[in-house]
Amino acid sequence: MKQNIINHSIRIVLFMLFSVSPILAQDVNIENMTEEKRNILLINTAKEICKTYPDFYRENAPVKIDEKRTVYLTGEEVKEVYLNPDSPWYGMKSGQIYYSVTFLQDEEKDNFEQGYLARIYIRADTGKAFRIMLGCNIAYPVK
Repeated sequence: MKQNIINHSIRIVLFMLFSVSPILAQDVNIENMTEEKRNILLINTAKEICKTYPDFYRENAPVKIDEKRTVYLTGEEVKEVYLNPDSPWYGMKSGQIYYSVTFLQDEEKDNFEQGYLARIYIRADTGKAFRIMLGCNIAYPVK
């Protein structure tokens, strides 16, 4: 009897995990979120990316969030930027909203060329980071 209860409990836990996992893995459109929820998601996403560059991460660094739009491009420019798989802007469209989350440097401790520790770019339509710009003026795509 006790073994059946344990097996049943394990099945319930596994069912819940597999039911929730696809939801967590899905893209999240953050354009329609409240500002408070959106900012929490943006900061948490940016922190996880930034932690992979420990020289540019400070746990309590001040954060600045900016809403931006991609540049309006036409013709060949669209192919080079938004349709080019090698471009960090791949898959985006002219005028599309994205956010930049900037971790500001402590002027007494840090002296990076850009005046900040790191800036992470996050798509509004998916909630996924696509680029990190480090304070030393080096950028990397985020995959």
